Amino acid sequence: MRGTSMPNRSRLAVLNSGFVTFKALFKAISRDSAMLTFAIQKTGYDYHQTDPQGETDLVAFQSAIDAFPWAEQHQAWEEGQEGPLPALVLQNEADQRALWVTALGTDRAGSYQLQSVSMKLRKGFFGKGKLEQDATVVDARSRAEVDRLCELFCDAQYDAFDREVARLAERNREDSDD
Repeated sequence: MRGTSMPNRSRLAVLNSGFVTFKALFKAISRDSAMLTFAIQKTGYDYHQTDPQGETDLVAFQSAIDAFPWAEQHQAWEEGQEGPLPALVLQNEADQRALWVTALGTDRAGSYQLQSVSMKLRKGFFGKGKLEQDATVVDARSRAEVDRLCELFCDAQYDAFDREVARLAERNREDSDD
């Protein structure tokens, strides 16, 4: 299909399904137009300081993980031991979600620490909901686990993403109990 972009095909699939709801149409359009960006947090930065790197996708973000100077950044942190460890931050601002990735060491095939950040509606007083930031920190034992979470995040499969983060968090709790 020359001249047809992927986003238009998925919108057409929703329209041609026979039963179109506004919610389904909005979800298809917003998923197609969701912009992923990433940022870098280097050693010595303030905890909330990052350098925006612009728009990204799964392959580009994985390449950024590979290209990042983890060894040099960890060496700089060891010397000063102040502030956060270096991290790459994958963001979907429209969905108010972020995935922070930090290699724990210089071996790219080694372990990583990940932080999943999202906004969750919490019940408040008198049944009023309040939007609050929810953050979960987990350890990934392999690059394959990191890649799987990045894939789910980039595809906006947040239910599966949240289940996988919860599974890793439970594994971390079990490991710390041993």
